[in-house]
Amino acid sequence: MLAPDPAALIGPGAGPVSDRGGPIGGGLGVDRVFLGEGAARDIADHGRRAYPEEACGFLVGPLPRDGRGRHVERIRPTTNAAVADRSRRYRIVPADLHATERTLARSGASVLGFYHSHPDRPARPSAYDERRAWTGYCYLILAVGASGAGELAAFELDGATGRFRALSLGDPRAGYAGEPATPASAAEGAYRTVGVSEEP
Repeated sequence: MLAPDPAALIGPGAGPVSDRGGPIGGGLGVDRVFLGEGAARDIADHGRRAYPEEACGFLVGPLPRDGRGRHVERIRPTTNAAVADRSRRYRIVPADLHATERTLARSGASVLGFYHSHPDRPARPSAYDERRAWTGYCYLILAVGASGAGELAAFELDGATGRFRALSLGDPRAGYAGEPATPASAAEGAYRTVGVSEEP
């Protein structure tokens, strides 16, 4: 999971603030994540390549406007910097986040959140994931196994409760006003809401 640099934190569980003001990921209160077909495919591909270790990276797109949801246009894979138990842990170093945000600022895009895979586990945040998450970002989790990529689910840390809440994954082809599509797996472009487990 993301291992924040304490110097980059605003407070417990709070994510860094962008140069443009506000949380970098777009803030709370946006209940839907629109995931482009290419982004879903790229997350699934990265998860399969990294298996049996956790893959991780950044979710990239424009900051949300008018509460219409986050639109993830593409991903930016990064190195899993966890030093131990990489089949159950990931770590993104703060320098990678800051360098990515600086690069994206020139294009008008932002880091909206992070993705990681769960090898041989469901697409639900673990207690470890929850303890290490920042508010203001969305988190996508991909279930992946020896047979390939499975379910993809989206979550956001609620700063008031310190718990993850499920977000709806929507197909951008349906438009912002449409209901999310629901294919079966990330390999097919999964857009499914799932509940949160208590898995350690």
